[in-house]
Amino acid sequence: MTPRHRHWRASSWYIRLENDGEKVLASSTTINNEVFVTTYEPKVSSDPCLPPTGTSRLYHLSVLDGRAVRNYDGVGEASELTKPDRYVKLRTGGLPPTPQRMRVDDTNVVCVGTECQAIDAISGVVETYWYED
Repeated sequence: MTPRHRHWRASSWYIRLENDGEKVLASSTTINNEVFVTTYEPKVSSDPCLPPTGTSRLYHLSVLDGRAVRNYDGVGEASELTKPDRYVKLRTGGLPPTPQRMRVDDTNVVCVGTECQAIDAISGVVETYWYED
């Protein structure tokens, strides 16, 4: 006799955004067990005539445990990833959009607006195109 219900305990994780006021305001994108998510950290402008600008970031995390996937800060060896390696600051002013996967000249990239990061080859993904006869 087989059980009707399987008890499955999922492990979960989260990261604490450590910058003042930093928040996620767009959807994430998951590709090959890697999650890409943008955040925005607002800044108060000291000049009331200028719009306030903030800091936009692209986080690139392992979907399995939230650890860094790539050495974005360039410090240390690629095998020694640390918390600062989890994200790259974007040049985008204002709220960053949802990361998008694209192919540019046979290279897989993730783009946030006009800023793109090359990513490793995507295995197991089949691109499907629809057309009408």
